[in-house]
Amino acid sequence: MKNSALILALLSFSALSAEHESCVEPCDPCDICIDPCDPCREHLFVERCQLFVTGEFLYWTVEEGALEYAIKMNKSNGNPMTFAIGDYQIADYDFCPGFRVALAWYNEPKYWEVSGQYTWLDSSGSDSTNAPDVANRFLVPTWETDAMGYFTRATSKLDLNYQVGDLLVARVFDPNPHLRMRILGGFTAAYIKQDWKVVYEDINDEVDTLENGWRFWGGGFRLGLTADWFWGNQIYFTARSSFATLLGDYENTSKHKSTASNPQNIGNAKYDDHRFAIHGQFMLGPSWQKPYECWSFELFAGYEFNVWMNIHEIIKVPFEDPSMSHQTQHSRGLFGTHGLTARLTIGF
Repeated sequence: MKNSALILALLSFSALSAEHESCVEPCDPCDICIDPCDPCREHLFVERCQLFVTGEFLYWTVEEGALEYAIKMNKSNGNPMTFAIGDYQIADYDFCPGFRVALAWYNEPKYWEVSGQYTWLDSSGSDSTNAPDVANRFLVPTWETDAMGYFTRATSKLDLNYQVGDLLVARVFDPNPHLRMRILGGFTAAYIKQDWKVVYEDINDEVDTLENGWRFWGGGFRLGLTADWFWGNQIYFTARSSFATLLGDYENTSKHKSTASNPQNIGNAKYDDHRFAIHGQFMLGPSWQKPYECWSFELFAGYEFNVWMNIHEIIKVPFEDPSMSHQTQHSRGLFGTHGLTARLTIGF
């Protein structure tokens, strides 16, 4: 009886060993390298070397401060000398399309990833206002002009070209089976250019046109973190955050023309220096990621914020005799973009 039980045990052990050996046979080169004998192991992340191609559709707008171009009075005042009265008219941008493309290589045995990406956005916006149709209420420019009559209309137009490129290396971590993180760092470069045109018209049909613009180009270093948190049914919560410091060349130009001066230019100044700029990026949203035997893909739709410091600057000087001193007035504010980011990534 004991011998029979021993023989049955040895036969069972041999069968289990043979089954286990069949489970750990080498995978086909295209197979996803997970343990087929572990029924609890979920099919979450691709564990093999892959080349990733990414295309992103951006639908962003631009936010800035210090873009007031007129004051529209909302009440009358009998005092001949006043401070500002009324509502500021502020230039702003519309939502405009852009794109981002990226190429990445993931080295599975070493858990390293190398990537390069390029972001492009061309944005614009316009705004206008008329003088109040009430006695003793005026439309007041926030820029000094050469016109002498009451102003009837003010128009503002903005244009922006935004280009950012990154070359990054990331270390990939899997803290637990449902979370993948990348700590990334590398080089970044940016070219950002803004043009702002303001036109003032008065009751004498005289027109003052102001053209103010700045541009920044430079390069530096970027550090960041990405995360993919698995929720179920191939749905993930995906987030990205990065910070960069750039050193580059900054240029600010201002031109002023007036038909009241027969006509001629009454202003043409240029400011040029080298400066640091700080960029912060924040993005989050849901994604659907599906790995297959020989390829994989990801669909992502989320919201993205980009904040830049020490770039946006408006320089004003008073309208004076050329021989008189001109005090420079600087108006600075944060410059940023935000909006929808939709991404498709295919891995081979």
